[in-house]
Amino acid sequence: MRKEINLFIFVLVFLCSFGAVYGLETVTIQQGEFKELLFEINNTCDEPLRYSIYSIGWYPWILFSYSQILIQPGESEEISIFLQPSTVIEEGDYYIKLIAKSRIDEMEKYLKIIVTDLKKPEVKEFVCDGRNLGLVINSEEDFGLILEIYKEDHLIKRIEENISVGENSFTFPLDSEYGDYVAKVSFLKGAMAIDRINKSYSIQYLEGVKQESDIVESRSDWNYYLVSGSRIVFDNKGRTTENKKYSVLVDKSTDSFFTATDYKEKLVEGNSYKYVWEFVLLPNQKYIISYSYNYSLFLILCLAIISFVVLFGRSVRMEVKVKKSLTKRIDKLKEGKKITICIEIINKTKHELSNVLIEDYVQPIFKLNKEFTGIRPDKIIKIGAKDKLIWKISRLEPKETRIFAYTIIPRVGLIETYSFSLAKVKYKIKDLVKEVFSNQITI
Repeated sequence: MRKEINLFIFVLVFLCSFGAVYGLETVTIQQGEFKELLFEINNTCDEPLRYSIYSIGWYPWILFSYSQILIQPGESEEISIFLQPSTVIEEGDYYIKLIAKSRIDEMEKYLKIIVTDLKKPEVKEFVCDGRNLGLVINSEEDFGLILEIYKEDHLIKRIEENISVGENSFTFPLDSEYGDYVAKVSFLKGAMAIDRINKSYSIQYLEGVKQESDIVESRSDWNYYLVSGSRIVFDNKGRTTENKKYSVLVDKSTDSFFTATDYKEKLVEGNSYKYVWEFVLLPNQKYIISYSYNYSLFLILCLAIISFVVLFGRSVRMEVKVKKSLTKRIDKLKEGKKITICIEIINKTKHELSNVLIEDYVQPIFKLNKEFTGIRPDKIIKIGAKDKLIWKISRLEPKETRIFAYTIIPRVGLIETYSFSLAKVKYKIKDLVKEVFSNQITI
């Protein structure tokens, strides 16, 4: 009798194991590649059901076409699953569990995602003879190439090329202006940068050659009691690239109240500090220098510290965590360069949340890309020159995580520090309506 029972248990375990392996879908994807899968959800009940779709664990490179969907009795729907691992995602095997859950039943889908390494282009030669920049690249795949040339941290030239399979040779003519330069080459797979190399070179000054300046300088000053400052605009009206140097003397007693950005160096001259700017202007290009004296800085600092303490205390007690982040690191805003913003919402409680509303703003400086690879906002409202994005979730399970993403494109480039708006989440828990804000992103 005992042998029969043991045999029955063995057969049962074998069948369960076989079913688990049989239900595992294996997908192979390369870093930087994009793939779409389907998750079929069947409503076998005799009433309409709303299903919440999510994955176990935090995988920002896995997105869903819908986070919730209503399915009628006896019907089925296919939900798109988007896979897009970046080059920072380590190669290897990832076992993913997807869940479609209603108030009555629950469906699961198991994935084995094999992320393989992206074979980057091989740079065989990168040389400069003072007049031309030579680049020889060997590649096993097609890539995009962007060459950016900087002089003293200022972009003066940008060139885009395509890399095909095999050996690729490029020759780029250089400007004849004297000075030190840095050439930065970026390799792209689609819209994703996968690698970057730099090359420094110099063009020597030609002694005895005098250049007449065509730069026009205009200045405006302002004074609002505790805060004052100046704005100087340099406009190159000529046909050649020019170098420019500008300096401001600040008394040491007022230096702690002085604010300026992008200056090259700060020198000591007696009882003063000398702030020095050096920059390069292309034909028809402008450069702006701004500085100010802010005597209310100490008060602002105290208020900032108090605000930080309050926000930190609130974040510690948060029931819902809202994290706003960029999918890849950027140092400054570049015109036309796409930026993808990710909003992650985590229910940290043991209770179900209902009537969840996520709101975020796109400032006028950006253009919203309305082709969403993930969950599309339920509403996009125009408020003045801003776009307001709204997502609605009827229910958020305990410990459940949701991720929303959208892409914006800067209309202009900025070299100054920029802070994005805060995302806001409203929700209902135990008959109480609450709201919480995300962290702030600053670049």
